[in-house]
Amino acid sequence: MPLLTAIAIAAVAYTAGDLVHEALGHGVACLLAPECTPLSLSTVALQTSTSNAAVAAAGPMANLLAGLVALGCTRFVRRFTPAAFFAWLFAASNLLNVAGYLVFSGVTNTGDFSVVIRDSSSPLAWRIAMAATGAAGYVFALKAIGGTLARWTREHGLDTHHVAHAVRAAYVVGGIVLVAGAALNPIHPSLILTAGAGVGFGNMLGLLYVPVIVRKQSGDREGGVLPASRTWVAAGVTATVLFVGVFGPGISFQR
Repeated sequence: MPLLTAIAIAAVAYTAGDLVHEALGHGVACLLAPECTPLSLSTVALQTSTSNAAVAAAGPMANLLAGLVALGCTRFVRRFTPAAFFAWLFAASNLLNVAGYLVFSGVTNTGDFSVVIRDSSSPLAWRIAMAATGAAGYVFALKAIGGTLARWTREHGLDTHHVAHAVRAAYVVGGIVLVAGAALNPIHPSLILTAGAGVGFGNMLGLLYVPVIVRKQSGDREGGVLPASRTWVAAGVTATVLFVGVFGPGISFQR
């Protein structure tokens, strides 16, 4: 049951992070831009009548802000609860996604950041800077989220093997949920690979290294585990159904 709770929390954290990017980031920016009209919203994109640097940048920036706020909230955790694990995983998924996205856009010249720099006088220099910044940010994010979980392991007497199982299960299930949501997208099948697997398994790959950080900083410990929660299991099922069944095929705003 504790592992099932971790899996459910992963579904909520990953789907929430995706919607922060598309709806909160791109969506709000589009509504604030006079020339921009939202056409449809899905798990892989907010399609708009026109694109500009501000609307494109708003998605990743929303993830960055959400990740930093969630990471800040983890400093006030006094017990290892499902809500605490959600805050940690939400921070991790948002921050790793932004950093990984920077590297991806810098290398491939695609995605939101490619729109941001497309009118610059030195696009190659910007791409190199993006990739370098993303790589440095990814290392920073890993140290921050790994250090947080290691601190909790020491302070709350957590079982390092259980922590490792919970994190790895979250990585696998979260990635599967994003791929499932992208599989029904109305735009193009290639987005299953880029926006689904690329984000869920590619950008989040660093999660698999977190248990190594925890073990290095905390040693092997036997102790407490994530408390089981039927409420979080229900939330995970609900989030997955809505994400795949409703946002997967997309919501059209056109009459």
